[in-house]
Amino acid sequence: MPVEASKVFFCNSRSEANDTQIKLVWYMNSALGRPRRKKIISRIKAYHGGTIAAVTYSGHPVAAAVALKTLEIYARDRVGEAVAHKSPHFLARLSALSQHPLVGEARGLGLVGALELVADKGSKRQFEPRAGIGPRVIQFAEEEGLMVRSLAGDIVSLCPPLIISVAEIDLLFERLGRSLDRTLDWAKQQRLIP
Repeated sequence: MPVEASKVFFCNSRSEANDTQIKLVWYMNSALGRPRRKKIISRIKAYHGGTIAAVTYSGHPVAAAVALKTLEIYARDRVGEAVAHKSPHFLARLSALSQHPLVGEARGLGLVGALELVADKGSKRQFEPRAGIGPRVIQFAEEEGLMVRSLAGDIVSLCPPLIISVAEIDLLFERLGRSLDRTLDWAKQQRLIP
């Protein structure tokens, strides 16, 4: 530990880690005689957490046992090696979508990818937020049987399971391509693009 008084508290997720930090700050303020200091200031949509509820599974022996078993299965089934083998195919299919008229940038690492949607490829001008392009892609993707996520700034996030097969990667990108095509047609009908 870099600082002598440093401690480590293992959590199950980033949400839990952030919630725990908030609770620790509240506890510290109460211990220092400032129990009314509860406000946390953050940037818009910068807080990644759930609810400030009881931490049911933090340090819980069952959650810890599940985590250890998960790591054992990952090692036994060589999940990391399989991801390393499949990720070049995933990234190639992701990169190919950069040619789509709505995609300003396609980026990824391993089996995680993102598509930044733009109104104009040349200038990379974004759509107005009220246009709802990202959510529209998500709607069409769901209709195609694909679950992807829309992030702020019209970014479509791809995070398939680590056990996805090469055939399933191809299916994912076929469905996503159709979803982008449908969104392009919709955007033209709505006169969001020429």
